[in-house]
Amino acid sequence: MRYSLLCPVLFTGGAAVLASVFACFLPETLNKPLPDTIEDVEENG
Repeated sequence: MRYSLLCPVLFTGGAAVLASVFACFLPETLNKPLPDTIEDVEENG
């Protein structure tokens, strides 16, 4: 019974920690212009 209550908490916490680690590898966009339209994304590909 105890494990069934603990598993969702550990899973949710582990997913949050894993997401934060992966976020460290995302490209930095500070002070860089972001595309406004789909055409801008396709042009800069």
